[in-house]
Amino acid sequence: MTRAWRPGRWHVATGLLALGAYLVLDLRVFPLSTRFPDEQRFIDEALGFARTGQFWVWDDRAFEMPLIGLIYGFIYRIAGSEAGLIAGARVLQAVLLVIQAWLCADLARRLFSRDIAASLAFFAVLAYPMFVAFQALLLSEAVFIFLLVLAMWWLYRWADTPTTGWLVAYAASMAAATYAKASLTWLPLLLPVLLLPPPLAWRPGLRVAAVTALVYCICLSPWWVRNAKLFGHPILFTTSASSNLYLGNNPANLTAGNDWERDAEQPFVSANGRLPEVERDRHYRERALAYIHAEPAQFVRNAGRKFVRFWNIFPNHESFQGAYRWIVALSYGPALALALLAAWLYRERWRRFMPMYALFAYFTLVHSITIASLRYRLPLEPFLVVFAAGAAAWLWSRERDKTARLR
Repeated sequence: MTRAWRPGRWHVATGLLALGAYLVLDLRVFPLSTRFPDEQRFIDEALGFARTGQFWVWDDRAFEMPLIGLIYGFIYRIAGSEAGLIAGARVLQAVLLVIQAWLCADLARRLFSRDIAASLAFFAVLAYPMFVAFQALLLSEAVFIFLLVLAMWWLYRWADTPTTGWLVAYAASMAAATYAKASLTWLPLLLPVLLLPPPLAWRPGLRVAAVTALVYCICLSPWWVRNAKLFGHPILFTTSASSNLYLGNNPANLTAGNDWERDAEQPFVSANGRLPEVERDRHYRERALAYIHAEPAQFVRNAGRKFVRFWNIFPNHESFQGAYRWIVALSYGPALALALLAAWLYRERWRRFMPMYALFAYFTLVHSITIASLRYRLPLEPFLVVFAAGAAAWLWSRERDKTARLR
């Protein structure tokens, strides 16, 4: 069994100091108002839920998954004001980021068997600029990323101590992450099977898959039942997925962008926007698939461009320039390089890393087909930091051993 990471006094002190710094930024430096366009949508969801007990997104009932709106709605009920909601949500997300740092540290210890890797991952997550920025925004990313990291942590707990309880915790956490953001869809059912030791006997594999699927589906079933009552048939995830597929694949989008004003057919979007949400979703899907079928070469070219956008070291949008551009590049760039180095240095552990690799491949594929941006890559960056910590620990140990030999 892999030994868990135990934080020392300096780690605890640093975590508390980081939490204090986040709260100063969230409550004193940043105004208690929205700073990102999508924040107002989540605030409106929260207010609607708090006042009516129902989940709405504008006039739609299943445009996106409900967890963020429900969490923010409960905060609004307690705080009683929009400013109080913003403050409360930021406090919650600041706490989650500190816990996320511990989870990443323990993951690094389990994956690379080095305490120094755990410490490096812990400090890196606390200081990572994009994590610090997003914990202060009322968006789905902070909660979704925390739940995804928590689920992967449960998964490796189960791999080290294969009891049903850890597997159930993994599936429930993945379902919670899906309630925050529908990106994962059915991927969580695959990841535990990838960790089964070879040769893969069909009985253990079937049991693991069955337990994971049962728990995952039970957790998501309230959403399915609710949608079936509203629409007459179950909507498994959202009624907005096809709009992203369309935005990334339509005759007006020749540069793989994701701007509705520039990269979409305005007459079609305007006409489609007046339809009921299920019909609107279907029209977007049909239009996108027809375009892909008619223009396969352009689809492939744009997929390549979106791959580059997804993994780009610099921000893609022209509005992000100057210091912001370099802060992103100088934090994410080294993390990516070290993560790739770790994959090579620890290549004999490739089976152990398979769920991580599947996560990277899945997100890359989805956003190469639909739309891509740094924001959609952010859920992978905690795991990049974990891998980067493994490579940095290997290099540090090598240098330490070389110095010891010279003495």
